[in-house]
Amino acid sequence: MALLTVQSLFATGGALFVPVAAAGGGDTMPCTGKELLYVKNASGGSINVTIVAQNPCSFGVSNVAHDRVVAVAAGAEKFIPLDDAGRFANASGIASITYSAAASVTVAACRAT
Repeated sequence: MALLTVQSLFATGGALFVPVAAAGGGDTMPCTGKELLYVKNASGGSINVTIVAQNPCSFGVSNVAHDRVVAVAAGAEKFIPLDDAGRFANASGIASITYSAAASVTVAACRAT
């Protein structure tokens, strides 16, 4: 798992955020509740991106039903919010992300700063 560096969504000196190849074993990124995960799927098939729930919900339940799973169609781009740090961040403030397939998929950790 690679740790993605959070980038600004807005142009800095004329440059936009720069996506990187998704790691086959998944990625991690900082999670304060204000980040977005940008995903571009250039493959020929739909993929699922999973933001892994690392903490129990308000009812004390901790299982895969609390993961956020987002389908990204072939050729599509999506911004996935990591808007619940209490749910997705571990004790170090890091979220874990997995992909059903990583070939031809690029990602970026972003924040509107």
